[in-house]
Amino acid sequence: MKLRRLFLIKMLLLRRRKTLLSELRERLSRGHLQFYPELSGRVAIYRLACLIASQTERRIALVPDYICNVVHRALEEAGFVVEIYQTDRIMEPLLPEITTRLRRDDVAILLTASLFGSSALLPELEKENLRGVIRRSGAHVLVDLCQDISLIERLPTGYGDQLSAVVSFNDKSFPGAMGGGILAGFEIPEPPRRFTLHEQGLLIREMGRKWFAKTCEWVDGRMGGWGKTDRNPIQHPTSIPKAFGKHPTSNIQYPPIHPSTHSPIFDYSHCRYFPYTFTPVAIAKIQLVWALAGLRLLPEINRRRARFVDAQNHLQKPIFAASAAYLIVEADAGDLPKYLRRKPSYACPEDPGRSARPELVIVHNPGGFR
Repeated sequence: MKLRRLFLIKMLLLRRRKTLLSELRERLSRGHLQFYPELSGRVAIYRLACLIASQTERRIALVPDYICNVVHRALEEAGFVVEIYQTDRIMEPLLPEITTRLRRDDVAILLTASLFGSSALLPELEKENLRGVIRRSGAHVLVDLCQDISLIERLPTGYGDQLSAVVSFNDKSFPGAMGGGILAGFEIPEPPRRFTLHEQGLLIREMGRKWFAKTCEWVDGRMGGWGKTDRNPIQHPTSIPKAFGKHPTSNIQYPPIHPSTHSPIFDYSHCRYFPYTFTPVAIAKIQLVWALAGLRLLPEINRRRARFVDAQNHLQKPIFAASAAYLIVEADAGDLPKYLRRKPSYACPEDPGRSARPELVIVHNPGGFR
């Protein structure tokens, strides 16, 4: 499959940016929800939140109690105050708490997210009871599908302009060069600012660093490193050769690691450096090329993911596990392949050194890519 991707990328590079953009919009638009590309998933959340803020005086955004800190940062940068709602052990929202909170009629955004195969409330959003509560509340539903772009097929109808979604092309559903976008029922103008040559270089450098990190993890797994976190380059960046320079995933900032105890470290972004800021920039051609190559291969990737999930007994299997890029290990790792990449648990938004769920062991289901 890697050779197929390489061939697709070479062929797509020959096409004009305008043609690539048109195909991407055609592939991802759903009904009245039209697709608008963005630099990244985080920029998509930020821009959508800014547009919602311009249409209401409300400033409360409801967000799951466990999610990437970038979501909090994007909403706060757009002027919202984040309030959390509870989720259960498989990341499913506690619906009664949400409906009670919505009835106070002061919520601007209800953000739902598919994490590790969870539902993002998509089945419930199809039901008339919840649709009625949301429509009467005036809240805007923002569905975060950055971990599973396949779920755009499950986006509900009947919400008019009160429901939008964001997606990501950044090494989750398929390998990508960052990139993402918004599905919305209202027009979202393209950012006037374009990539500078320096920023294009930064993007390519980050792609190289991610590739290096993945290679280190794959080698570590093949050498029997499952569970040996002192050699895992994602969990312990000090294990990466010093000659390479910074940790490949340099945007993820880790708290200090005790040299003997290897204290847990968590996934946290300070959003300080391009391309990990919230600055809107028109999506680059290379991002469109990688996104389209990934989307064309996505059906096969998801078939392989589903076969992998069916064959494993050590994973949590929530409703959309079959197409999820990341899954939670339910118990002992057992016979899970050693080359699977681990993902650190999300840090608390207010503290990079803590996590609401530090015990989680999260692995990547590559679906044919590593």
